Amino acid sequence: MINGTRLSRALRGRRSWVALGVVLLLALLALLGRWDTQRRRAQPELERAVAQAGDSIFTVARLRAWLDAQPDSLSREEVQHWLEGWVEDQILYQAAVRQGLDTLGGVREELKRLRLRYLRGLLEEQSLAESLRISTLELKTWARANQDLLALPERRLRFSWVAGTDSLALAQLIPVIQRDQLTRKRLEDQRLGSGRTEFVTRGELPLAHAAILLGLKLHQASPVLRGPEGWMVYQLEEERPVGWVPDPDQHEELVRAAMLQDLRWKRLQSRLETLRQEAVWKVDLTPLLEVEIGVPPAR
Repeated sequence: MINGTRLSRALRGRRSWVALGVVLLLALLALLGRWDTQRRRAQPELERAVAQAGDSIFTVARLRAWLDAQPDSLSREEVQHWLEGWVEDQILYQAAVRQGLDTLGGVREELKRLRLRYLRGLLEEQSLAESLRISTLELKTWARANQDLLALPERRLRFSWVAGTDSLALAQLIPVIQRDQLTRKRLEDQRLGSGRTEFVTRGELPLAHAAILLGLKLHQASPVLRGPEGWMVYQLEEERPVGWVPDPDQHEELVRAAMLQDLRWKRLQSRLETLRQEAVWKVDLTPLLEVEIGVPPAR
């Protein structure tokens, strides 16, 4: 009897602890739910509309996300112009839907094709963006085996330039530039701008200057040329001819970039082949050929 009483008390004690745990858990969930609701209510401004066209709304939250994804900061006028373009797109889209243009057979198929290509592109971008680690030994081994992928298909040039508003002053500096005697102090005294380009191809040169710049010899300076905001003098600093191959020791980043691109594309093709093997699919032109020659379908 004593043992039964003790057992009964022990069970009641355990039930009490279990009940207390359930109550605490429910209380915690209630607090979390209240906190989440309050958090969402605390930022109702993010759901305010910055643009609207019919039932389509562009909120502050969406605009902030879009701005964060831009490579450069935009002025208020540029953002305003972009939102007006979004509104115009929405208005025209809604008018097309009201006219039933999205239900036409050819249009419907084209929309499906565009959606398919867009989603395929996203999948490919996701695969290509995945990181890969490459050791120095792997880099050099790949470079030796892939000279054809590293060789430049077209000539690339790099220039230094000096810019100013006085064409005569720039013309007087040409001999100084060619002797590599132009100092920072002289640039500052004459209020001249200066810089250097990346390696560029013929198609990346200013169209008005391309013929002159392509004809320069190494370290030669160009005549004074009309620039976007004044006058410019270019000097050919370095040239990489067609077929030039970067050295892994001297141009590691170039080789690494080419190797990453090659490996990522090969990985993408491998994944595509795996998906093709796993999927149920076929291509059979027999039905089309039978229709063309009038063969009745099999029953």
